Order: sequence, then structure tokens, then C-alpha cells
Amino acid sequence: LFQSNAADDFPHVAFQHLRHQIDQFLLALPQQADGAAFDAMMRNWRACGGRLHPGLLRAYQGDYPDWLRGVNDWSKGVGVGEAVPQTLFFLKSGAGDILGAASIRHYLNHTNLIDGGHLAYGIAPAHRGKGYGTRILALALQKMKEMGIRVFAMTKPEGLIGQAVGAENC
Repeated sequence: LFQSNAADDFPHVAFQHLRHQIDQFLLALPQQADGAAFDAMMRNWRACGGRLHPGLLRAYQGDYPDWLRGVNDWSKGVGVGEAVPQTLFFLKSGAGDILGAASIRHYLNHTNLIDGGHLAYGIAPAHRGKGYGTRILALALQKMKEMGIRVFAMTKPEGLIGQAVGAENC
């Protein structure tokens, strides 16, 4: 678990040097207008193989408006069953390209304390190896602060070396 008490030290001062790089990117809620860009990212991601992360991406079956309704419902806790509400954000470049996604769980249940934590994020295969994982993590930590999450848990699925490097950089 990580904790922040002072507004000035959250996310962590260790990545304040990334501020100028972070400002070139935006963590934004998915919008209806993102459909074509999202579909292109998903087709590329599935063609390259590998796990779609965060898990809300796996629900996409080609119908963006339907998927978007489900994502919006999930963030409100509608139809989540024993799971917890979570809000999905897209990492967008200054040009509006969708580079990846982050999902922030509003609170944790027992399962998420062990596997998953508050935050899940992923970078599309075409954009990996460029430092975007560190950027999405820094922006997601800022979003968590805005959402009032001051104590948070974060886990790393086995084999995801990039996430370990991103977390160490923040």
C-alpha cells in the first residue's frame, strides 16, 4: 500500500522531472467521438497478440457505442455484481491518438487487494517501449488524487516487466 498525506507530495516528487513530458499527454474519459481511433487501436492490439490490459478493454466486441455504455455503467457501479466500480481513461497524445488505457477502481474488495489493486493500465503494442507506461502511471496517480484516493494498492501481474519499470520511475 502507498499513502500520501500532503497534497504537494502526491503523486510522488520523484517524478516531478517528468512534468514537462506528462503535459504533452492527456488521460481522458472515453467519448463517442473516440470510436474509430479506439477500434483501430483494438484491432492492432489483437493482431499483435498479448493480454489486453486493463480488463475493461476485453469487453469490446466491435460495437463501440454499446461498449461505451457498458464502461459508463461500470463506472457508476451498475451491473458489476461482486466486482467494484472502476473508471476507464484513455491515454491520448497531443494529436488525439489513443496510446493506451488506465482503469481506476473506486475502492477494493478482497480479490483486488491480492490481485489488481486500484489501478490497471496498458499501452497498445504499437506504442510500447517509448516511455508511455511511465506517463500513463503518473497521470493515473494524479487522477486517483482527484478522485480522493490517498491510500492505494498496486500489484504487477507476473511477466509485465514494463509495469515494474514504470512504477520504479514514479
